[in-house]
Amino acid sequence: MNNQIKEYKKAREKFLEAVNRFPEGKRIVKLFGTWSIKDMLAHIVGWECLSVEKVRAIKNRQLPEWIEDVDKQNAKVVKEFENKDWSEVYAALIKSGNEMIQEYESLPAELCVKQAGPNLKYTPQRFLEQETKHYQENHLQKIEHYLKLFRS
Repeated sequence: MNNQIKEYKKAREKFLEAVNRFPEGKRIVKLFGTWSIKDMLAHIVGWECLSVEKVRAIKNRQLPEWIEDVDKQNAKVVKEFENKDWSEVYAALIKSGNEMIQEYESLPAELCVKQAGPNLKYTPQRFLEQETKHYQENHLQKIEHYLKLFRS
């Protein structure tokens, strides 16, 4: 799990570097479908907070709450952050990522593969892999695409 935590930290660092280069005037422009980069950050905060809650539940030997409707969850969290300014959303992103790291680093090894969803494939280890993959393959690529366009 230590290697996965390192990969998460590395992916998150690269993502934050790209976010920090994103032009201030473009932060609330809907460039990512119906989302702005601010909305994207809110989305990430929402899922990282859920991941933290799942790990805490597992540490307490409880089966975590499961989100059935991903689109509904995404809309809910983006709406929650709708009236917050950039600095509040960015601070929430930093906090949620730090909490992810703290919770996963303190997760006993035997609980890393403990069921955390409706079937055995959902484990804390898999959630961390998914968060890392989203940073690396989805969110970072989208931001870098627009950063290139802005430079040209």
